[in-house]
Amino acid sequence: MDFDECIKTRRSVKTFTNKKIKDKDIYEILDTIKYAPNSGNIQNWRLVLVKDPKKREKLKKASFNQEWIEQAPVAVVVCSDDQDVEKFYGKKSSKKFCIQNCAAGIQNMLLKAHSLGISSIWNAVSDEDKAKHALKIPENINIHAIISFGYSIEEPDMPKRLEIDRILHEESW
Repeated sequence: MDFDECIKTRRSVKTFTNKKIKDKDIYEILDTIKYAPNSGNIQNWRLVLVKDPKKREKLKKASFNQEWIEQAPVAVVVCSDDQDVEKFYGKKSSKKFCIQNCAAGIQNMLLKAHSLGISSIWNAVSDEDKAKHALKIPENINIHAIISFGYSIEEPDMPKRLEIDRILHEESW
């Protein structure tokens, strides 16, 4: 799949089959996070791979009860170890940089999954403490998202996108 096609055709999917994803493909997807741009090349992202259905059910309950977290065969909890970023940039800036770094890495994983024919959706976490407890994530680690991966039952249509002239300001607002 060509790069532009990959970007323009990737969709968030909320319905998954129970078909398993090959471990080789999962690790190929996860490996792409390390190539994302990140502040100071600190690479603060940390991942928790979750295949166990009981643990995915707990993650669903910690994430607004989004059913697809439990339905998809793979969940990846994207976390951040902020300590090194804080040391380098200070507490005030580090939170923003940690979020940006993880977001860039997530985008890499979403696009790689799509290029392999694997669907995904980026999920919010509503109860970080509950998710941490379910996966024994240390207190000093922050959770930024849960990404669900699987094979889609349907192919969603592209939502309406704004034209570039509606969002672009040149030289000043």
